[in-house]
Amino acid sequence: MKKTSIEQFLNAKEFQQVKYFVCSKGVAWRDCGSDFLNIKSALFGGKGANKLLNEPTTHLSSQISRYGSPYFCAIWLISEHEKLDIALLVTDNEIAFVPVSSIDGFSKVSVYDWGSKSTIEKTILMQEAAIMKTKLESIFLEASDKISLSETDFNKFAEHKVEQIQSSDIIDDLVNFLDINRSTESSAVVKSRVGQGQFRKDLIEYWGQCAVTGCDIHYLLRASHIKPWAESDDRERLDVHNGLLLIPGLDLAFDAGLITFLPTGEMQISKALPVSKLAYLGVYQVEQKIKGLQKKHAQYLEYHKQYVFERWLK
Repeated sequence: MKKTSIEQFLNAKEFQQVKYFVCSKGVAWRDCGSDFLNIKSALFGGKGANKLLNEPTTHLSSQISRYGSPYFCAIWLISEHEKLDIALLVTDNEIAFVPVSSIDGFSKVSVYDWGSKSTIEKTILMQEAAIMKTKLESIFLEASDKISLSETDFNKFAEHKVEQIQSSDIIDDLVNFLDINRSTESSAVVKSRVGQGQFRKDLIEYWGQCAVTGCDIHYLLRASHIKPWAESDDRERLDVHNGLLLIPGLDLAFDAGLITFLPTGEMQISKALPVSKLAYLGVYQVEQKIKGLQKKHAQYLEYHKQYVFERWLK
């Protein structure tokens, strides 16, 4: 499953269902159903995580009496068209964004007739739940993105993230529009550049982050053609293998021919770019390498090395 940005997750348009699991004192990992319309209702609806963890209604109180006090709620989307590797791991006061792949492998525990369980059976279930709680606490602590469990804060956060991805597309569209030589480009290419910044979206889908540094703040990243746009034909201009997703400094250096990359991924640096200045580009290790290249990238990287890298010396 490819890494998903928070922006992609919050901006998801199509999904089949919302998955909603709970870890509680008496049950390690139970599916609470999928009757939520969206992520927000699963968080703040009448049967959502906030109510379960903080303000249990009559219905939820009966769940707690049956299964024990809840520790965590986990919420994610099941999509037919997109593989979204982000889930929300929720405590009584905070939401963490974590990979779905870190939690969806846990075994579901089915518990019926809790009140009729023997003391030994209840003890075993509670021990399993304690182990699960420890695992989830570790995943929660490792998460780098967290917000408070507040509907107001969540709405502001979501609006900000959606605005960022939309603004990035608008900027791409304007730059592309101003740079278009419509007399030599097909209508498909024009639509791709002016319409929705499709080439950039394809690169985000392919790479998920800066191909070199791993930065995954998408609105900061640039869609960089390996074989320059002006020197590519219509097919090459739309080919996702003719592109790298890069932080701005690396994008500028790559376009200027100050750096290039071998088909094996290693970065080569021009003699005109002192190693001491690399940090200004966001490069803090000279031995930077791209991971995820395929054979189809090789022809474009070889072109860049031959005709773009240090072109002023040729």
